[in-house]
Amino acid sequence: MAEKSKLLSKISNIKILKNKHIRLAVIIILVCIAVLLALSSFTKKKTTNNTANKNQSLQTVDSSALNYANQVSKTLEGIINNIKGISNAKVVVVVSESPKMEYLTEDEGDKKVIVYDKQGSSYKPVAVVEFLPKITGILIVAKGTNDLSLKNNLLNAISAVYNVDISCIDILEGK
Repeated sequence: MAEKSKLLSKISNIKILKNKHIRLAVIIILVCIAVLLALSSFTKKKTTNNTANKNQSLQTVDSSALNYANQVSKTLEGIINNIKGISNAKVVVVVSESPKMEYLTEDEGDKKVIVYDKQGSSYKPVAVVEFLPKITGILIVAKGTNDLSLKNNLLNAISAVYNVDISCIDILEGK
């Protein structure tokens, strides 16, 4: 505390800082510099030319396509197993591609760079939008799907909810 008061007294003894307006301007400039330094430690810009980062990103996308297909399968199994007259449903969902991400970019002269966010000791790109993979096929095996009316209702509901053509959905009677 004593050091702080010594520093303040030294600053106030500087002749140029005796003017209120100049002192206020210096304080504002120092605060702005502190804020800029703090913000620069939160985000870091990198170009996308790093091959190692591209390979790591591709691996993440491939596993996320599988995760998405599994998540949709589990959701459908849960819903189908709750339909009266249907039980023991197993679902397989096939996707045509991996999810696609759109990242936050900034113009840096004549090129665009992806904005990265510091998370712990690593940097991750800041995602703006994720485009989910297109579902290209659904296979359902369940007990009780031999009722044509129930099968037709299930087929139409899945087609509508997941925007999948009816010809890409197959429903089979299970044990």
